[in-house]
Amino acid sequence: MNLMVPYPAGGLSDAIARVVERPLGKALGQMVIVENLGGAGGSLGAQKMLGAPAAAATCTRDRRTS
Repeated sequence: MNLMVPYPAGGLSDAIARVVERPLGKALGQMVIVENLGGAGGSLGAQKMLGAPAAAATCTRDRRTS
């Protein structure tokens, strides 16, 4: 499973993703890979996630709040 972080590595979103990576993988019974794709305010990462095949296990972590 890929955990898409739509921001550059080293930021808060990346740190949170790396903290939950192992527990999430253990709970799901599969390896979780943190993938950072920063740029355009998170749009590049979001576009990549939305373009993933329907059968792919991909999720994103976004730091925006309402």
